Amino acid sequence: MYKDFRFQRDNKIIVKEKGKSTLIKTDQITHITCIGSLSKVHTINNKSYSITKLLKQFDSELSNFGFMRANHNTIVNMMHVNEIYGFQKRKLLLTNNIEIKISRRKMYLFRDFL
Repeated sequence: MYKDFRFQRDNKIIVKEKGKSTLIKTDQITHITCIGSLSKVHTINNKSYSITKLLKQFDSELSNFGFMRANHNTIVNMMHVNEIYGFQKRKLLLTNNIEIKISRRKMYLFRDFL
């Protein structure tokens, strides 16, 4: 995975919510969470969009654009990660001060990313 996130600027995803479609630039997405088949796309301006799309689908679409799976129900945009806390806490701090828990199995990916 690349640490240069300039390629995110031109990429967009379509979010269909409540009968309307919205284009969101990938560099505006901080993280994506999922509960069942309902995913929430969170952006830097603290908006969130709820859509019925599996996290697995987002993972396959966005993995080449600097997004990494942090745990079972969260994908984060590495462009918006400020800090990665070590093996004891296993947390990420995003640019909008949101903490995301990293699973034990995924911690090695974040360690290798640094």
